[in-house]
Amino acid sequence: MTIRGFVKKTLGHRVFETDTYRFLSLTIRDSWPYVPLSDYLNIDKLLLFWKVCGHAQQNYASLSMAYDLTTLIEKNKVAGAIVECGVWRGGGVAVMGTVADRAKTNRKLWLFDSFEGMPAATKEDVGEDAKQLSRGVMSGALSPVGTNMASVDEVRTLLFKKLRLKEDNITIVKGWFQNTLPVYRDRMGAIAILRIDGDWYESTKVCLESLYDNVVNEGYIIIDDYGFYPGCKKAVDEFLERRRLKVQLIKTDYSRVYFKKVEETFVGEP
Repeated sequence: MTIRGFVKKTLGHRVFETDTYRFLSLTIRDSWPYVPLSDYLNIDKLLLFWKVCGHAQQNYASLSMAYDLTTLIEKNKVAGAIVECGVWRGGGVAVMGTVADRAKTNRKLWLFDSFEGMPAATKEDVGEDAKQLSRGVMSGALSPVGTNMASVDEVRTLLFKKLRLKEDNITIVKGWFQNTLPVYRDRMGAIAILRIDGDWYESTKVCLESLYDNVVNEGYIIIDDYGFYPGCKKAVDEFLERRRLKVQLIKTDYSRVYFKKVEETFVGEP
């Protein structure tokens, strides 16, 4: 029996539900091959990631990338909001929001999530991991399948009570992307960072189609599931090909990628 198996048998699931376990296993261990040792010695990151780890499904590499890109847009004075599509309990956007808050630029944050969990997958979402997350529901219906559940209250508790971010700068929008993004696109205006964490083909596709044009020159697009869910990768690849965009996808770890939107990104007429 492994040590993990022994602990699980003797102590039950409680130890695996603690922030300490999540921090050491998901936040640190999961990204160990992808993060330079020196980055783990960044005390400011460690303290912040510890605070949000119970609200995040991202590892250290992913949180660090979000931290660094937000630092860059503040340093380079890139205009626009920070937008996250797929919030869960708010850990990822909490990192970006904290960095922006410290810069005292009153940058706006927009948070989009169903707050009902995952919708049904589609035939484009192939693979056993997708099947498990969708609980085998592949109808594409915009109705919850009972996974990745989180609430608006959990997000508000982290952002406003625990981290004390300014409520005036943060807008939380509840609903399916297909229903909310087209409505709020013009209201949001320019976007400096667009983080997409929708897992599925259709979710990723609607995020790109609705919001990519709002991303400013020198802004960043983060795709959380590019290397993990084939449907997500397909949606990104198709969008780039359809728009004739030539970009450099930079890997953060086994799943996450990001790229910078620059004037030369666009090649030819769409």
